Amino acid sequence: MSWYVTKAVIDTIDNVVGVLDENDITAEATASILSSLEHQIGTAAKDGQNLTETADTFALETKSLNTQSLTSDVFFLVAADDTASSCIDKSCQTKNSDLSIRLPKNILTGPNGTQTNLSFIVFFNDVLFPSETLKETNRSTSGVVLAATIYSTRPSHEITSETMVELVFNVPENLTSSNSKCVFWNETIPDWSELGCTTKSNKDNVTCECSHLTSFAVLMFRKTDEVDLPGRALSWISYIGCVLSICCFIVTIITLLSVKEIRQRMPQKIMINLCIALLLLDVVFVLGIDRPDTGSGSCIAVAVLLHYFLLVSISWTFVEAISMYFLIIKVFNVPGRKVWWTAGSLAWGIPLVVIVALYLSSKKFYTNEDYCYVDSSMGVFFNIFVIAPIGAIIGCNFVIFVMVIKKLFIRAPTLGKIATKTRKTKRKRAANAIAISLLLGLTWMFGFLSFKHATSTVFVVIFTVLNSFQGVAVFILFCVLRNECRQVWRSWFNAVRNCILPAERHTKRLVSDTRKGSDTNDISLSAMQSTSKTVI
Repeated sequence: MSWYVTKAVIDTIDNVVGVLDENDITAEATASILSSLEHQIGTAAKDGQNLTETADTFALETKSLNTQSLTSDVFFLVAADDTASSCIDKSCQTKNSDLSIRLPKNILTGPNGTQTNLSFIVFFNDVLFPSETLKETNRSTSGVVLAATIYSTRPSHEITSETMVELVFNVPENLTSSNSKCVFWNETIPDWSELGCTTKSNKDNVTCECSHLTSFAVLMFRKTDEVDLPGRALSWISYIGCVLSICCFIVTIITLLSVKEIRQRMPQKIMINLCIALLLLDVVFVLGIDRPDTGSGSCIAVAVLLHYFLLVSISWTFVEAISMYFLIIKVFNVPGRKVWWTAGSLAWGIPLVVIVALYLSSKKFYTNEDYCYVDSSMGVFFNIFVIAPIGAIIGCNFVIFVMVIKKLFIRAPTLGKIATKTRKTKRKRAANAIAISLLLGLTWMFGFLSFKHATSTVFVVIFTVLNSFQGVAVFILFCVLRNECRQVWRSWFNAVRNCILPAERHTKRLVSDTRKGSDTNDISLSAMQSTSKTVI
């Protein structure tokens, strides 16, 4: 009798789903339909029925297993003709299927008794899973939803990284597996969520490994023949600018460190730390931002390092701004070395504490579906730990910038030649400090202006160009245009020339001696010939 009831429920739901319009159906209605279907299938499974049904909109199977004789993982396979079946033998792994679920045998063994009941469902469309997330993005599911449930007994083994549930989805021709994302249907939202799932993909298949059982799908982007030329151009500008900046940062750091008199000055110490932070930020960005294995451990490590060095760089711009304030505004109240050492320690240390605390509390923040970077979709975390600190520091830097400009160019002192000379020194120092504030701090204002602004594209271009070529600007302003740096390079050039010239001179001497010997031999030979002729 129970089989007839189950069959009637399946046919009814199949007919309803077949005529549903996803634009008209409500979340409450789909939740009710899913609940009815899952309840009836659960009843059949708990009764130990081995049921296999294939309808137009979905297929299902219930299975009762003797776990004592279970020697292999359990597979649920869906063929290209939409026929579904489960298998236990290892040979079933070689069967041709477009979709599959693998349940590790370790999670099927019950603590009381040896019988475990299972159910599998494959939905051939996602009408019963209306998602607001998909409506707001350019994504869609692959058109298939897979579900599995274990009944009767509590699994004796928790699902771990070694016993993850594995699902394989094929990639439809109109979709691309690039930046795909494995998700499950979270009934409490209700919407798709990626919590507990990792994604591995190639051009033909997407493999999901999940730590729980429910209804699963894969979110993908639609294929497009259009080429995003502006986006590609900005990417190339970013990479070229960062590579050039890396080279310039390296030369700048080596130059400043090579002379004791230069590296012992506090402004140069701040500059060196700022350059090191930006150098590391650019290196990690170039090598790791576009890693294909988004969501992996290495990709998360790249995201953590990028966030850390970003916060460190911004912190050092604030230290630079404070230094400029005391050097120009509060001339006679300059803090001692201990204060600057404390500020430097905080600039490196506070971001580290923030990153560690954030990683331990929400590792998901560093799992981005597109790049190895923080997940900007987590609005609260992104605003608190990225936007807020950058905005606060850039705001303070801008205030100091205005104060310095007012001090130097509006209320400049006129106290004779000494004051004039001092004023020139101040202006030169201020020009450098202002330049570094503009290039390494205030340029972030263009980044803020690019958020949901009518002319956001213009600000994005300006922001990308200025921040990508930071190292080049620093190199020009603080090395090329500074006489003491040019003297350092001149000394390097002379040292190299002195190493090369003695070898050249020695070579020339040998060549000259060889030529002289050759000339002597020629003269001797001519003399012998002349003597021979005379004798004859």
